[in-house]
Amino acid sequence: MKADSSRISEILSHGWILIVKHDLNRKPEYWIILVVKVMSKYKLYYFPGRWRGEVIRMVFAVADVPFEDIRVPIEEWNTKKEEMFSGQMPELHFDGVCLPESRAIYRYVAKEHGLFGKSNLEAAKIDAVCCVMEEFMWHILTVIFPPVEGIKENLRHQFQNKICGATTEKLENILQKYNPGGNFFIGDKITLADIVFFFIFHDLVHLVCSCKVAACLTEHPTLRKIYENCIADPNLATWLNQRPEIVEGYSTS
Repeated sequence: MKADSSRISEILSHGWILIVKHDLNRKPEYWIILVVKVMSKYKLYYFPGRWRGEVIRMVFAVADVPFEDIRVPIEEWNTKKEEMFSGQMPELHFDGVCLPESRAIYRYVAKEHGLFGKSNLEAAKIDAVCCVMEEFMWHILTVIFPPVEGIKENLRHQFQNKICGATTEKLENILQKYNPGGNFFIGDKITLADIVFFFIFHDLVHLVCSCKVAACLTEHPTLRKIYENCIADPNLATWLNQRPEIVEGYSTS
């Protein structure tokens, strides 16, 4: 078969390599061409905190994909900022690509490594759960960084007594519609939807809510089951046990 040089160039540009072998034992002689995928070398740049970077780290962990976790102290940021394509973090560097924006990064990594569903429809459902959780995270940020002074306690009370319950109700409805009785939001294995859900309830809710996660999910045992199934994931459990502690001053960054 005649090789298409333009096609080979396209393949090589996406991180594949060619292994060419000359087989002298076959008559007539011929060349064997193997195309092998090379694992990208990922470098994730973020502060020593967890807010916008931790979901990305968890996705890498669950997918069991190595990455360089580069944590930039705030005092070094002005210098490091010049190296960032977007002038902000998180930013993911790989194969000559600089990818900014946390949502874009963790969606890309999840898609590349099998954590974004088995079809476009499943991917859309995963996105739906992520959108609910991202809105929930915005409410948490609003409590921590209120738009005006003097309303923080009112926002905290509203979050704990209204928003938290409304969000868990919405998630319960999604679960019952998409995967009733399932161990995860979509399908039969952990996906990005479960990771985003787990991160926010495990790492963020306690910052603004006096109740523990168990209390927040008491009335929603199916959601609690997803939370516990995430903890039971061996790769995620390893990450939680080995990840660096939050550096003082970075709990909300």
